[in-house]
Order: sequence, then C-alpha cells, then structure tokens
Amino acid sequence: MAQQEAPAAIVPLRFEGPIPYPHREVTDLTPDQQFDEHTARLEKEQQEKEAVFQGEKKSASSGGGAFGKLSMFAKGVAHNVSKGATQLHSTVESKVRMELKEREGKAFTTSFPAQAGSTYICTYSCRVMHAGAEVSGDLILSSTHLNFLSKAVVESIPLGEIVSIQRSIVLPTVTGGAPYILPVPAEHVIPQCLQIFTSQQKVYQFLEFANTGTSVSTHVTTSVKGNALERCYNFMDHAWRAAVTVPIAGVDYLPPRS
Repeated sequence: MAQQEAPAAIVPLRFEGPIPYPHREVTDLTPDQQFDEHTARLEKEQQEKEAVFQGEKKSASSGGGAFGKLSMFAKGVAHNVSKGATQLHSTVESKVRMELKEREGKAFTTSFPAQAGSTYICTYSCRVMHAGAEVSGDLILSSTHLNFLSKAVVESIPLGEIVSIQRSIVLPTVTGGAPYILPVPAEHVIPQCLQIFTSQQKVYQFLEFANTGTSVSTHVTTSVKGNALERCYNFMDHAWRAAVTVPIAGVDYLPPRS
C-alpha cells in the first residue's frame, strides 16, 4: 500500500529591495474582545431594563387600579418577549463561537505539536499562492506563528520573522494565470488579499478569506466588525505587534504612506 505523501512547504515569491512600510497599527479591539464587549453591553442593558420594569411593577401593584394592572400585565408580556429574544440570540451566538473555538483549538494542537507553548488565536479558510497556483486550506494563527494547513502544503511562519503585513488587491491577468497582487494603493481601498513579507526575502500571499465552520457562524457573528479578511488582519496585526516591535529595526523599508 503506497504511503500518502507528506504536505510540502509553501513555495512563495521571493523579493529584493525595500519592503512596503507596515500599515498603521490596528486600534480596534480584537474580534474576540469586541464580542465580549458586545455581550457585556447586552447584559448591562438587560439589567437596566429589568430594574425599570420591576420599579414600574411595584408602583402599579401598590397604587394602580384595574386598568393600571391590565396595562402592567401587557408591559410584562412585552418585556418577557424582548428579554427572551435577547437572551436567545446571545446564547446561540456564544455557543456557536465557543464550539468553533474549541474545535479549531484542538485542530491547531494536533496539527502543530511543536507550538504547544503557544496560545491559539484564530482560524480562517483561505487560499495561498504556492508556486504560482492557488491552494485552499486554513490560515491558523497562534501567539508565535502564522500557520497554513492543507492536504497539499503546510507552513509555519514565526511572527518574529515577519517584517511587514500588507493589505493588498488582486488583479486578474490577460493570460488567465496567476493573479497580479500588490499592496492597496491607498488606505481607503478595500483589500482582497494579505501579503506577508519576511526577513527571509519571502512573500506569502493569502486570498479569498472565509469564516471556518458552518455557514451559520458567518451570519450569527453580527457583533464583530468587518468581513473575514478584515477580522483575520485584525487578529494578525495584534499578535504580530505583541511579538515584535513594529517597524522592525534594521529593515530597509519604503517610505511610509503619507
């Protein structure tokens, strides 16, 4: 019985010369922190509504007539419906996120045992450019490495080797071959790809990002800013800057954008 070939390392582009200057630091909270903040805000709002309702209920029971009690009954029904809907949405969203995080964290530990001391952060489905061709897989970020895993290729890039992360655009070519990828020409241009420049003169290109897991997770996580690429970039920028001082000392960068 023939043995299955082990995945190869990604064959990225090589570059020479100055490197694009890093983008400004992401100041938004990470997607996980945004969700936690959203959940805490909902709980606080619900507690405030509950306090107001209980106060009105107490006033109605002590001095209201039959009409007042009937009105209070109607308010109570509406209050309970609103409370139940809020709790249901929050519970479902929390459960989906928790299950995905747990499953993806276990997959990270199994796939990259050498990073046992790292903290798992996130996973996003995407494609990577490998020897001029697109390969589908998962980008898996930890506190020490940016990883990519698929049946065909596997790669682990130490965050300490990354010198620039570029939000980029993807342009089709007249030959229909590998796309032409370049950094966004201005900060307000919507990115379609992330390019990772390393101190080893390599450029890793990731495109077509999507949330991992079921399609439900894509639509349920409404409390977090941005699309899959923007969320992944947020996580990546936070993790990279936590691992190194940006910009990297001694690197030959192009002038920063004005």
